[in-house]
Amino acid sequence: VKLRKDGVERRQIHGGDYLALAKWTAQLRGAQLLRADLVDATDAYEHYLFEVLEREMEVRRQNRIERLLRQSRLPLEKDLASFDLKRLPRKLAQQVKTLLDGRFLDRRENILAFGNPGSGQTHLLCAIGHALVQRGNKVLFASCSLLVQELLVAKRDLKLPRYLKRMSRYDGLVIDEVGYIQQ
Repeated sequence: VKLRKDGVERRQIHGGDYLALAKWTAQLRGAQLLRADLVDATDAYEHYLFEVLEREMEVRRQNRIERLLRQSRLPLEKDLASFDLKRLPRKLAQQVKTLLDGRFLDRRENILAFGNPGSGQTHLLCAIGHALVQRGNKVLFASCSLLVQELLVAKRDLKLPRYLKRMSRYDGLVIDEVGYIQQ
């Protein structure tokens, strides 16, 4: 392992590995993003391949985040950039910042947000959901009434275990409008 000038690790590539890597990089999605003018003539071929692989990893990470965002059903306009944290009391704003790291998911803790209608609970929870998706977590946003309806349909169709198994694959569920459920 060698270090680049900027401190990034680079692995040595040995003779016979060049052909295999060259064939493999031709199939990479991110390889087309690497332009020939970005490769300095003095760079060794292994450094060029390392750059291609770095870009491929980044493209795959971005594609995964885009897929997770689509699957999450989170409203796109309700993210942290569009939420005014200054509206919140300082203590609550600090709690929100600690929630953004997602460690509560590892501890299997629930987050509940209560307040008057229109005070921003949904926006805040969606913003936290967006931050979790950006970190690579699988999140699902659903209204409580829709979730209850889906559960009842799955129970009626005798597919409840399958539905619950599908729900258990998510790292976090953002359930909106819990207070509006009637028996």
